[in-house]
Amino acid sequence: MKQTPRTLFLFVLIGLATLSRLLPHPVNFTPLLAIALLAGRQLPRGFAAPAIVVTSMLAIDLPYLVSQVLPQSTADLVPKILLVNGFVYGTILSLTFFAQRIRGLKDWQFTLVGSLASSLAFFLTTNFASWLAFYPLSITSLAQCYSSAIPFFKNTWISTLLYGGTFHICLSLFDRYTALRSHRAISPQN
Repeated sequence: MKQTPRTLFLFVLIGLATLSRLLPHPVNFTPLLAIALLAGRQLPRGFAAPAIVVTSMLAIDLPYLVSQVLPQSTADLVPKILLVNGFVYGTILSLTFFAQRIRGLKDWQFTLVGSLASSLAFFLTTNFASWLAFYPLSITSLAQCYSSAIPFFKNTWISTLLYGGTFHICLSLFDRYTALRSHRAISPQN
């Protein structure tokens, strides 16, 4: 992957968004889906974007999982936690590839379609995993699992929309700044 100022700026955006997960925030109000969409759209096709997304997630998740969650979990709970986390990571990785498929949309279309589609996909897959791990396996409990998760969907969608919109505004400003700087560099001085 070619290291350009724009690529480095993307890494800074992803790094700052990753660190924002350490700040207090409402449940499911995180930049993860927006990071997956940004990386999938802006980085070259292939596995660079998913690798960056996984690195971003592991940077925060792994220390928390090892220091807080697993030591307090019973032996029967650990596989359930890992199952749900596997669905979370798998969904976010698939959204990176989804973003590569819809990268041709205009910025506002990409942000709206990407945030809604990714939030719905995340809602459906991760709550299915929660049902498999923590509920009795019945249609009634599946409905209960999804209905109890509806309030969290709002935070997921709003955060993805806000972070995604912020990413695109920052990139647009960066592109304008570099174009202006480039124009000034090649224009004759008066």
